[in-house]
Amino acid sequence: LKPANAQATDRFGASVSVSLNGKVVAVGAPFEDGASIGVGGDGSDNSALFAGAGYIFRESGGMWAQEAYLKAFNTEANDEIGVSAVISGDGTMVFFGARYEAGGTTGIDGNLADNSVATAGALYSFEFVNGAWVTGHYFKPSNISVDDQFGSIISVSSDARTLVCGMPREDSSNSGINGTPDEIFASAGAVYIFSR
Repeated sequence: LKPANAQATDRFGASVSVSLNGKVVAVGAPFEDGASIGVGGDGSDNSALFAGAGYIFRESGGMWAQEAYLKAFNTEANDEIGVSAVISGDGTMVFFGARYEAGGTTGIDGNLADNSVATAGALYSFEFVNGAWVTGHYFKPSNISVDDQFGSIISVSSDARTLVCGMPREDSSNSGINGTPDEIFASAGAVYIFSR
């Protein structure tokens, strides 16, 4: 498989995930340079260096075809969406991580225009609805700081009801579950769980 807008240094294939039936594949290209937003933008645009992208391919009748070109909802240069990818078991929901996204909000579907926390990281979901891919949700952790790199690695249950996201450079010193975040242990790391 190759993307329709293949370019040098895009790093297509840096992340991959496949549905349980083996017919839908999600692929990340974290160094792709397109500046479009959301689903189905201009794949020939190369004005946002290392913004990153995600792709969906589907097999039908023994033939594979690219089905979607997916970008962040707030595309910026150097965000690297596609550094991680995971698809649900039925192939109808996909998540892409953008470890260098700079949003300063927390939680789900916060302010997309906030770029106040460099390389904090983010996660984006897309859904296959009525035969087409549409934008889903914008995920941020409950605590955020510079260079946390939320979204570096992700996993999802087969039914997409439980989403797990790693943030390897989170700095809290606490242990266990749901401790109070602090900034004492540099790059200690943390994992966040989202339930649907």
